[in-house]
Amino acid sequence: MKQEIKLYNMLVPIWLIWLFPPVVLVVLPANFLFDSFILVISLMLLKTPYKKTIYKKSILKIWAVGFLADIVGALLLTYAFSISFTISNPFENVLTFSVTLLAIGLSGVIIFLLNYRYSLKRSNLTGRDRKIISFILAVFTAPYLYLIPSVNFW
Repeated sequence: MKQEIKLYNMLVPIWLIWLFPPVVLVVLPANFLFDSFILVISLMLLKTPYKKTIYKKSILKIWAVGFLADIVGALLLTYAFSISFTISNPFENVLTFSVTLLAIGLSGVIIFLLNYRYSLKRSNLTGRDRKIISFILAVFTAPYLYLIPSVNFW
């Protein structure tokens, strides 16, 4: 029996933005502030000199990388669930949970790699510090919202 693909079963924030464009006015600044917070805290923990310069050189790139990674994860979920089954709850079964974790993990890996190789490359940080900051950004800014059952929104 072929299962029906339903747009309302896709996960937020990508589809929420598509359905309700004014949400962008909240999501964009919120992500920027959260990325800024994580970057500043990371720089402080590492006792990095020239924090302000590093922040200015990299925050917009870090912000863009986060959105790119979220989109890639959302596309993976959209593709996976459109060819095999619908999803309204990632905790519905082992397969939906696994695919959701894979999307979050893939987004985290993209965040790490692109921040390490692109966003922080010209920041005058040591390779070790770039890796640590990229790892912290990947762990704390991965799209964990994918775990929220979208059925709660409809």
